[in-house]
Amino acid sequence: ANDNLEKIFQARDALHVLLNEDELRQAAFIVIQNIKDEDYEKDPTALKESEKALDEVLGIPSLMEEAAQRRRLFRMSMDCSKVTHESRTWQSLLREISAVQSRMS
Repeated sequence: ANDNLEKIFQARDALHVLLNEDELRQAAFIVIQNIKDEDYEKDPTALKESEKALDEVLGIPSLMEEAAQRRRLFRMSMDCSKVTHESRTWQSLLREISAVQSRMS
């Protein structure tokens, strides 16, 4: 558990560094939380609580308060093991990437 928490803190630090890199000021960022659907099928509230907790640790709410970050930062949760090129989740992600790119230009 401590290893996972350390990795989350490292991811947070990396995200914040990358978002502030001059070379990446016009880049879109997608944060994907990989979830296992079966872990939350019986208790969807647990999924929302888990997402919120991870967002807080990553600093997503404070980043989304900044207009410059809000335009180019998107987050979503999905069971990555079930994503295929034809899946609605993948298509939704591609649409969001396109929307973020449009906002950046």
